[in-house]
Amino acid sequence: MTQLAPRTKRETTQKQRVGFGVLAGVGALVFGVMVYFLAFAPLPEAAVNCSPKPTVVTTADVETAVLVAPTATFTEIDLPLEVAAERFTQTLSDPALVSTLSVVIADENPRKVHDLVVEQESGEVIQDFEEKLDRAPGVVRVAVTCSLEAHADDSLVETDLLKALGTAANTFLNGESEKTIYVLANGLQTTGEINMVNDMPQSIDQAKELAKQLEKENALPNLKGATVEWFGLGSVNPVGDQSTINEQTVKVLEAFWGEAIKLSGGTLSFQAQEVGFAEPPTGYFATSAVTSLPASCLITLNEDDGVRFNPDVTTFVNQEKAQSAAEAVVEELNSKSCTGEIKVTGYVASGVDKDDYNKAEVASGKALSLARAKEFAALIKAAGWNGKITSVGGGKGEENDWNADGTFNESKGKNNRKVVISQ
Repeated sequence: MTQLAPRTKRETTQKQRVGFGVLAGVGALVFGVMVYFLAFAPLPEAAVNCSPKPTVVTTADVETAVLVAPTATFTEIDLPLEVAAERFTQTLSDPALVSTLSVVIADENPRKVHDLVVEQESGEVIQDFEEKLDRAPGVVRVAVTCSLEAHADDSLVETDLLKALGTAANTFLNGESEKTIYVLANGLQTTGEINMVNDMPQSIDQAKELAKQLEKENALPNLKGATVEWFGLGSVNPVGDQSTINEQTVKVLEAFWGEAIKLSGGTLSFQAQEVGFAEPPTGYFATSAVTSLPASCLITLNEDDGVRFNPDVTTFVNQEKAQSAAEAVVEELNSKSCTGEIKVTGYVASGVDKDDYNKAEVASGKALSLARAKEFAALIKAAGWNGKITSVGGGKGEENDWNADGTFNESKGKNNRKVVISQ
């Protein structure tokens, strides 16, 4: 969390003390309102409690765990949480069943921070049940807040996602229940059995072999019977020494975690790689930087390379230059023996001031970037590429294209308008 600089001690007058008291009262009121909305709950127990008494329910019909790694190298956690909440609240939504939700924080010492029981007890009306269900996303937010407070004085907080998966599985207490783990993390583990800072697998095959080696060493968690859904795998915020990671690195991450979950007895049933990006607030876990793998079949084209679109549409400023760029792409891919399927990912600038960059702008950017990716993919196809082409809308590029005062910076925005070709 934001640290305040020490203040110089000084005498205060009676008038100042009264003023401070009023401000403190207002501050307490504001904090109370914030807690209410943070927890999404009208119930008294919704107040922030960072040392709750753990709930023990051994007969739950539905058991869920949300694993969160709120690092500065990820996105602001509300974005993946919003996507995930649409799915886990649906899982918890049957009033005829007893459902539990546990929140696990994936720092170097993963643990359950908060939990929630969602059931319609005897004498309750359906509105009581719905209020409990509405609290589920707020419980995740409160857990994140408490964890960030606990680490406020730490310069680095490494992440152990593998151990956190095991911790999440250990919150399941009924062998007969429906079990799901929702992971909100970019997949960059920096401590524990694997350390991707120093030992990132260099290929998909190496990633799978690493998972098999961990299985032989009994170093994988027991996920038997659990379904895993992952939100934001490969989504990396460039901060400090951490840069964004390329497509090769993302594929290696997908290969490792997919194989590790399978060998652990679980099933990776859903993955949302694109969860939107918003710069995390000050205080999110600062972790060691992970370096991308060397690029092979990776080509990035920006406006100066001929891939320049007219504002807010999919038509090129110069069609001939765009066609020439597509022909150069095909030639380079062939020279590198890049056969098979390729991916064309479009990116756009935010285009608005930071305060105006809301969910609607994020969705609009993803739609426009996808449409532009399809347009350039068609030129690559016409230039002679015979393999399959998948188009992806990457939304806003990774560059922070706002000035210090939050206004949009066109020069920085230009760097976000690009097309990336990868395998």
